[in-house]
Amino acid sequence: MKKAFALIIAFVLAFSISAPKTVFAGTSFSTATTISLNTDTSCTISTAGTKQYYKFTASATGKYAFYSKGNYKTYAYIYDSSYNKLYQGYAHGMGENFKLFATFTAGKTYYLSASMFYSNQTGTFTVRIEKECYSLNSAGFLDANTKSTCSISFSGASMYYEFTPTITGTYFFRSYGRYNTYATIYDENGRALSYNDDYYNDINFNVVYELQANVRYFFSAKMSGYYSTGSFDIKLEYYSGSSVYDASTISAGMRKDCSIPYPELEMVYSFTASESSLYVFYLLGENNSDRSIRILDSEGNSAYESERYSGESITCDYYLKAGETCFVGVSYNGGYSYDVSHIGSLTLGVEKCTLGVDFLSGETMTISTSEKGVYEIFSISDGDPAAKIYYNNDLLATGSNTGDSKDFKIKRYLKGDTSYTFIVTGSFSDCYVFLKKSKCTHSYASKNKTKKATKSTDGYYYQPCKTCGYEKKTTVPKIKKVALSAKSFTYTGKAIKPKAVIMDSAGKDISKNCTIKYSNNKKIGTATATIKMNGDYSGTYNVSFKINPKPTSIKTSISSNKKKNLIYPKWEKISGVTGYEFCIAEDKNFKKNCKTVNINKQSVTSVTVKVKKNTTYYMKVRTYKKVGKTKYYSEWSKKVSCKLKK
Repeated sequence: MKKAFALIIAFVLAFSISAPKTVFAGTSFSTATTISLNTDTSCTISTAGTKQYYKFTASATGKYAFYSKGNYKTYAYIYDSSYNKLYQGYAHGMGENFKLFATFTAGKTYYLSASMFYSNQTGTFTVRIEKECYSLNSAGFLDANTKSTCSISFSGASMYYEFTPTITGTYFFRSYGRYNTYATIYDENGRALSYNDDYYNDINFNVVYELQANVRYFFSAKMSGYYSTGSFDIKLEYYSGSSVYDASTISAGMRKDCSIPYPELEMVYSFTASESSLYVFYLLGENNSDRSIRILDSEGNSAYESERYSGESITCDYYLKAGETCFVGVSYNGGYSYDVSHIGSLTLGVEKCTLGVDFLSGETMTISTSEKGVYEIFSISDGDPAAKIYYNNDLLATGSNTGDSKDFKIKRYLKGDTSYTFIVTGSFSDCYVFLKKSKCTHSYASKNKTKKATKSTDGYYYQPCKTCGYEKKTTVPKIKKVALSAKSFTYTGKAIKPKAVIMDSAGKDISKNCTIKYSNNKKIGTATATIKMNGDYSGTYNVSFKINPKPTSIKTSISSNKKKNLIYPKWEKISGVTGYEFCIAEDKNFKKNCKTVNINKQSVTSVTVKVKKNTTYYMKVRTYKKVGKTKYYSEWSKKVSCKLKK
């Protein structure tokens, strides 16, 4: 029995050693299946967790796409000829199929593997390798707002691209070049959504479509002629601010220029109400450009849309609660196809409705503000309105064409808690009128309502602004000082006319605001200046001043008599004077033993003085003129010293 069992074991071992091992094609690098360019190849995963291997030799250097087609989520690797991994990944293909891009060098062999994404699955799907962009499955990737080159190397070919936007909005797929081109946009399942051949008589295409965020789209580009080949540039453009997701903000009282490069594009702006009110949105533009404005609620749903209109102003009003947000869409012709040559400049504005909606021509209303200040009253309309403002039946201001539009604009200073009458006239269908606080760089007219300043009271005057009518009050400080440049002057033989020195209570020199008349201002004596104020000042003031005789001078050479202790000082004779006054003292300040001698004759020009020896004496002299009972003295001469030695 043991011998039989041993024989059986020996037989089994011998058979297993000598029988050839079965190796399945495609299950390893060494048995990799050769795959051809542009050929569908079946890939069967019969054992869960395994891969199928393929090898491919590139005939030309370039970028290739390796992808799968089927109902499974698949995974792939690309290796070089030494089995080193170059690329790996899943998805990016149609559905949950893989798609890998790789740059291959001509003549080199590469290995590729395909498997199920989930290691517990088995099944069959198709794999294929082809040049990048030659089909939806091998579509290359587009970057928004980046120009790239599309090369059509054989007749009838289309190049395919894919793009997944991160933001919902209007996108433009455009071509640039000298070829007549054609384009199509597809959804993620390959269904055509939109196409374009020529863009406004241009041979280049421009496909316009609103793409949703985080959804995959495909794009194809080709020559319009079947037998055409060549290269042209393509670009997928998105304009920031063309959707509610990245809308620019606009505030009440603000105007914003709208740059819209294509008539199909709608630019969107966000507005949040600062307070509950009716708000007016308006669009200004050139006469030859049809345009529209629409309001979208906070969810982006259309709430109001204006008619397409080519007048100067388009308006619509919308009520918002404080803190509530809406969106404003601005477009040419409502986004419909339109001749690009008609595109003009647009300006979007928004104002809080303050005075009225849908004014009628000739309608009168009352304006009153609680706070005084400069206000701007202006209209936004579809016509040519004009306005007038009255106070107590007095016409204060008028307004009409502002220059940049047919609407009126008035700047006016309004007093608080004061009623004004406002009238709108002109030709229009819709007219909104607004009142808002403003500023004015005042340009003042001539003075009015004046009161002149005097020595006892301040004065004032008003100046109206030429622009807004605001009256500026200026206080004129009262006169504090009226005097002359000096109280006394030296006789010259000619009329003496001293200048006036006049100061106000604020310390300002106002001397120029007067005229002066003089009397008795030529001879020695007392003269009078009659000062009459003018300008912002009133009053006449008499100010007297003295005209004194000419001075004389003591001769420095003084004769003496030592025996008798006498000195004989002499001075220059001055004509027209009554006499002289001589002064001598033993100190420079004329306080020690000071003596004064009056000489009552004009012809006497010396005096005899008894002095002490070895004592220094100081002397000076002046002239005088007696007019009536008053003596008028000249200035003292320079002092002279003298010492009589022993």
